[in-house]
Amino acid sequence: MGYLYLALAISLELIGTTCLKYSEGFSKLYPSLATLAAYGFCFYLFSKSLLYLHLSIAYAIWCAIGIVAALSLIHISEPTRLRRISY
Repeated sequence: MGYLYLALAISLELIGTTCLKYSEGFSKLYPSLATLAAYGFCFYLFSKSLLYLHLSIAYAIWCAIGIVAALSLIHISEPTRLRRISY
């Protein structure tokens, strides 16, 4: 059950991060509300997962999946140029 809560929390974090981009600095109402709701529910589910999992395990999985997801999104959606990679 803990891994299910953790998977849902990670999914909501990615949704919240995506909505954060579309909120354009919290200037658009609906993406801003979606960002706040996704992050709020994300941390609630993460805290529920800690009832079943050790913090070190849950946080390591959270970070690993977040890093892989972020890198894959950058790789898919951003043009790759040598100048951009060097920074």
